[in-house]
Amino acid sequence: GAGDDTFVAVIQDTVFDARGTRLYSQLAARTSTSGGASWSPEAPLPPFDRPAAQLKGFSSSNPGLIYDRHTDSVIVHFTLGTHGEVNETVQVMSTARPFTTWSEPRSLTTELAPGLPPGVIAWPGPGHGIQLQAGPFAGRLLMSGWFWDSSAHPRNGRQNATVYYSDTHGESWRPTGVSLPCDESQLVELNRPSPGSVALYARHGQDNRSWPIPCLCQAVALSTTGGISFGAVPWLPSVRFGGQAISYDPRKLQKTSNESLEERR
Repeated sequence: GAGDDTFVAVIQDTVFDARGTRLYSQLAARTSTSGGASWSPEAPLPPFDRPAAQLKGFSSSNPGLIYDRHTDSVIVHFTLGTHGEVNETVQVMSTARPFTTWSEPRSLTTELAPGLPPGVIAWPGPGHGIQLQAGPFAGRLLMSGWFWDSSAHPRNGRQNATVYYSDTHGESWRPTGVSLPCDESQLVELNRPSPGSVALYARHGQDNRSWPIPCLCQAVALSTTGGISFGAVPWLPSVRFGGQAISYDPRKLQKTSNESLEERR
């Protein structure tokens, strides 16, 4: 949501030829100014707003959005690479109201490198980031992500959830050095134990065999430092798919699960 009744959605759109061969995957956006009752046509985002012949082989995935209330803008993080090659990089671009034009993407590789082992592949989210609304770090933008370190375990790799942040409304980003034995993750702001606390929900997936966790679990870690560091990690039994933490009130943490959606279809 981008305030009032406005919503911005970014999707990964994979294009195939008539024989089912994957040609490329792109990002596209739709907006709604009616609270979701109606949506604009799907529009490719840069650098995918060009003829299809120029996009063959491109691969993009894992869009993660943050709405900055102070600048009334939407920031999206995503990966960009070449299909079939291990060369994905984390990219960022943004749009301001009325959310119809987007900046050109720029790579965050240099900014995030100090918080990552050399030679790893990194992905944002996927899902959404947050802007802290209370406490001493109010206004900070936080994005969770994960990276794949094949040097630690050459056969399966080692997946690690992490967090990075911006105190400059997305102009620059810094890594936190947070590393949990998980992959896809989400952040949510809490008002306990103090306003501006942050919870990180992260999935320990079945492909993360190099970490000695005995189950398909969900890590739940708490930060009172604006997302810079997190405390001890309790492991909770969970589903095979990633969850989406969306909001918090003192009585109930609302959380959706992709698996529960599949079971209801």
